[in-house]
Amino acid sequence: MKKQLFLSALCVISIFCLDSVCYSQYVIKKISRNPYEDANPKINNNGYVVWEGYDGTDWEIFLYDGIETIQLTDNSYDDFNPQINDNGYVVWEGQSVGGADYEIFLYDGFNTIQLTANSYEDGRPQINDNGYVVWEGQLLGGSNSSEIFLYDGATTIQLTDNSYEDHNPQINNNGYVAWMGSDAHNVLQIFLYDGIEIIQLSTGLDDKEYPRINDKGHVVWFVGHAGQYGGIYLGIQRDSGYLPERKPW
Repeated sequence: MKKQLFLSALCVISIFCLDSVCYSQYVIKKISRNPYEDANPKINNNGYVVWEGYDGTDWEIFLYDGIETIQLTDNSYDDFNPQINDNGYVVWEGQSVGGADYEIFLYDGFNTIQLTANSYEDGRPQINDNGYVVWEGQLLGGSNSSEIFLYDGATTIQLTDNSYEDHNPQINNNGYVAWMGSDAHNVLQIFLYDGIEIIQLSTGLDDKEYPRINDKGHVVWFVGHAGQYGGIYLGIQRDSGYLPERKPW
């Protein structure tokens, strides 16, 4: 009983003095301390948190490392959509100097590296635990074509080069990349890069969207049927290739 009263009193003190709130076994702590808007937080398995915050002029990237909050960017351009891996590496998209277009930036725990400097609008980055980064880029000048790019820790590889839309890349810890892209009939299909080649996992006349991939190389996606309810499909790797697309039930 005394222990419970003590914990309750400690929670009250925390509320007023430490910006923390106790709920049973959890302590709720405010880790952003500024008068501006903060949004889009992500957390890794070690408790590191990354988010975007508006500093009164533009959006910047912030990182909480379990002890303190670090401002990773401090410039006059927008930086947003941060992602973090389990090693504390952070990737985001930000405007280039001069604000001409958006580029991809990587913080490796020590330094910030600009991964892209090209004629594409680069965005939607994802990062795996080995520091590989994947993103999509759309040609400037009103082009509808967007391509998929992969940074393997040393060099950047352009995985697609076509006149169709390629979007929403996802990467696993083995470097496999899945994305959705239009085919010759302008239907969205699911594609996979397995480190060697690109495989088209889906077929048919209904759009397949928003793939996710696990570390076994299994890929799941949503299929939207015109005028009907959609379905969830799963692609499972086997020794001789991928099983045909199927519903997981």
